Amino acid sequence: MMADVYGCRVQSLNFLEEATSMGAAVIGGVAAGLFNGFDVIDRFIAVAQTVEPHPESRKVYQKLMPIFEKAYRALVEVYEDLAALGGTGSTT
Repeated sequence: MMADVYGCRVQSLNFLEEATSMGAAVIGGVAAGLFNGFDVIDRFIAVAQTVEPHPESRKVYQKLMPIFEKAYRALVEVYEDLAALGGTGSTT
């Protein structure tokens, strides 16, 4: 779906579930001097799947995108009101 919406190739990695932990480990390793740079991540991950956009689906999403944008912009103030409530922890 993302490939169709954005009109570009999307690649998923082999360690998708562990991506956050893997990133933290590499950052820690670079900070501690264990790794010379962030490109060390290439040793641990590989592209598991590549998805190309489907032209027919892409056409549908191109028609829907302006409607989505309009709806999003109409709700910006609502999002701000919700954010202002912040972590009150109460639903009443």
